[in-house]
Amino acid sequence: MKSTEFATEAFSGPEFPDEKVDHKFVDSQIHDATKLMDVSSSLSLWQKGEFFVLKKDQSVVVGYVKMSEIEFITLPKQIFNHIDLVYILPEFRKTPAIKWLIYAVKEKAKYPVVADGAIFKGGQDLILSMKKLGMSRIFAFNKITGQKQELSGLINDPDYCYIFESTRLGFGKNYFNEDQTPELDGWVWYPLFEDF
Repeated sequence: MKSTEFATEAFSGPEFPDEKVDHKFVDSQIHDATKLMDVSSSLSLWQKGEFFVLKKDQSVVVGYVKMSEIEFITLPKQIFNHIDLVYILPEFRKTPAIKWLIYAVKEKAKYPVVADGAIFKGGQDLILSMKKLGMSRIFAFNKITGQKQELSGLINDPDYCYIFESTRLGFGKNYFNEDQTPELDGWVWYPLFEDF
């Protein structure tokens, strides 16, 4: 096995973790989540503890992210929100729901959001697509030095992780642009008033 093949295997995870998710436990944790904001015309973000939940039409669970606060040993006193689990229900996987979920979570998270270790298959394409669409400032983050580098491809180095920085943009419906991106449901993000 070539070293590049080994690295790809080591840093790529399986498909969405259907068999490993204890859905009854998750359902018990998120059933009384608090609404944080509308994300698109039909999607909204909710939170209960370490779970951020994406719902359709205020009631149907589309997916969720479980996060924990971490510090890297080499960067003490710098706290990050680590994505422990991201899950989209099978019926919503061919929609832009996961992009909306990650975008909304990193905008509302208390600290910069990082993804470290293996990611599910298709995760790299998702990250690059979000970067291309301008939905996130995504970088390769060096956990030893704290330096960010432009993301150019798959991270296959244990000293690096993905970092999703807040764009400090809000949500809103775009009524004036005829060239709306269909996968984003005609919604756009605008600078928040307090950032002017």
